[in-house]
Amino acid sequence: YEAAVIAIIIIALTLLVLRDDPITAGLGDHAENRGRIARSDAPKAKPRWHEILSRRAFWIPSLALANISGTCQAIVVTIVPYGVQLGVSLTQAALFISAFAVCAAITKVAAGMLADRVDQRWLLVAATLFMIAAQLLLWLFPNYHALLIASCLAGTSLGFALPIAAGL
Repeated sequence: YEAAVIAIIIIALTLLVLRDDPITAGLGDHAENRGRIARSDAPKAKPRWHEILSRRAFWIPSLALANISGTCQAIVVTIVPYGVQLGVSLTQAALFISAFAVCAAITKVAAGMLADRVDQRWLLVAATLFMIAAQLLLWLFPNYHALLIASCLAGTSLGFALPIAAGL
């Protein structure tokens, strides 16, 4: 119930406040916009929903990012209990979350810098490959070292995915 109310408020504020053109928002003469080529006054046709939803360019990145994000959340929630179940101490299992977070943080910065120089499709491929490697490690080698490496790989995958998601 509360989540639905918050979602409605966020959507309403987004539709009322956000604009994609500084000129329509009355910011055409703002210092950051001076010297930029002004867009034509003719309204540009925006793609319709069915056009967007029928493109591979929408579905492939969306599904890959959703898979990476969802899997990372599942790993963060389950890696400690899984490690404890395998006989790893609680202190050592908590290191999995720290390793995940550190790898994600470092990779976010590196991937953000790479996104300016490399085609973002390659970053998405790298994120997907890191996630596949993490899942294979969790599946094939249920021991402390594999769980630690899988946590790092999953964090790296998320780190590569977040700049891509921000750029979409």
